[in-house]
Amino acid sequence: KADTNLGKLRFNWCTPFILSHHNPHIFYCAGNYVFRSVKQGADLQAISPEITLTKRGSATAIEESPKDPDVLWVGTDDGAVHVTRDGGKKWINVTDKFKLAGLPGPRWVASIEPSRTVAGRCYVAFDGHRSDDDEPYVFVTEDFGQTWKSLRADLPLGSTRVLREDRVNPDLLYLGTEFSLFGSLDRGQSWTSLNGNTLPTVAIHEIAQATTAPEIVVGTHGRSIW
Repeated sequence: KADTNLGKLRFNWCTPFILSHHNPHIFYCAGNYVFRSVKQGADLQAISPEITLTKRGSATAIEESPKDPDVLWVGTDDGAVHVTRDGGKKWINVTDKFKLAGLPGPRWVASIEPSRTVAGRCYVAFDGHRSDDDEPYVFVTEDFGQTWKSLRADLPLGSTRVLREDRVNPDLLYLGTEFSLFGSLDRGQSWTSLNGNTLPTVAIHEIAQATTAPEIVVGTHGRSIW
């Protein structure tokens, strides 16, 4: 239950929420504001201004930096991206920075992935299919969102849904798109399909790495978990 003194609250049908990498008692979620609980979800308090571009928007991705507990990122379904570097006291809107890197306009923020090795590095994937745009959009920043670089490289047509950094090797990235699972050994300079002969042609919505086994798990749209 969130603070009701903020006026009308909006939450996405798939509301993003996470537990802190640094303190398992800290819980974050987001709608049109970012909320934090220090009681494992109880007594949620808003720690941001309104984060959406429109009065219909809501958050679709939120992530905390594994390197720095004060760095938190949030993205919305109407294309906004914000970052805080002081635990929520001050938020910086970096949405307009993506235009310089090639994003044609507001797109659904599909995933945010702060690096495990560099505090200022973060990856953002946008899904444009709701805007009748099937181009892949994936970007990286090295300076907390002040500048962004496109990692489109040799990716074929197909909306981008999720990007994750390998837990051990920061140069190894996994990317889920509308049609395939891709991997990159050079941090997005080139991509190779990982579908092989078994994973079907299907939208990849989530990628997870086990912490106790050498496994990668992907969640698909309509074709179960692999």
